[in-house]
Amino acid sequence: MKKVISFLAIACLAVGAFAAQNITWTDYASNPLTVPIPSGFSRAYMPSVVYNASWTKPYKMWFDTASYNGVIGVAESSDGITWTTLGDGTCTGLNITGSRPNVIYVASAAKPYRIYYTTNVSPYPNRTAVSSDGVTFTEDTTTLSYGGQYADGHAVNYDNGIYRMILAGPSSTFAIATSYDGVSFSTTGLAPAMTGISEQPCSLVKIGDNDWRLWSYSYNTALHYSTSADGYNFTSAEFPVNNVGSLGTAGTWNDSRNYFCSVVYLGGGNFKMWRSGVYNNTTYKTGYATGVDSALDVRDWNLY
Repeated sequence: MKKVISFLAIACLAVGAFAAQNITWTDYASNPLTVPIPSGFSRAYMPSVVYNASWTKPYKMWFDTASYNGVIGVAESSDGITWTTLGDGTCTGLNITGSRPNVIYVASAAKPYRIYYTTNVSPYPNRTAVSSDGVTFTEDTTTLSYGGQYADGHAVNYDNGIYRMILAGPSSTFAIATSYDGVSFSTTGLAPAMTGISEQPCSLVKIGDNDWRLWSYSYNTALHYSTSADGYNFTSAEFPVNNVGSLGTAGTWNDSRNYFCSVVYLGGGNFKMWRSGVYNNTTYKTGYATGVDSALDVRDWNLY
């Protein structure tokens, strides 16, 4: 029996390695979504979505309402498509120049919502704050500045007591940093941006012990998908991402920009993605897509 279990485990790992190259995305036919925009602003874009099946409404979204001179909006949804305001629809307690949110949920923390975002004040640091409800944030502080650049892209994940951040470094590289408290980060190395051009990481998802997925964007027009077995060394899997990774045709909601996505994994090989789009260089919106990795559902089987 032990030999059978070992063989099955190896087989599942082999399938998982293959699956990491294959997510089939289907774009939502009615894009863009209607996300509630706070009064006084005109944008709902650069989304960060957290999924938790135990919540009454299992999806929460944080998003930009302007570029470095507005507030961060917040909404919730039962299906990831129809959104309503959470609280009064805006976050409080953050720096007034805050932008580009990336939110994680740490269930064991006293204040489980932790937001990472950037500012346009030199040296353009990332900041972080915590919240008990995802709306009212406290303990706002600078956390990491790397390369003296706008850290427009930063992908954050919490796993087994470690906060991991991947962000844009100098000379077309990714800086990879880790932290035990979510505030004090140390860089563990640099990884090249896989296309050799300027890229901004935006979403980092861990599927299993040897399966990490990273999404980034380049030149505000194309999404890039990469994979890793350890969460540090990434290999390009798809650029641009099929069906959802390129600019839309003229006159569509994302004909000028297609960038900054947020991806969640629901289990059973099912993913959801929200991404930013700009129409005619003036109208900023959020789009939605579903993805399926058909080999991943094998991992949900119990081994006997």
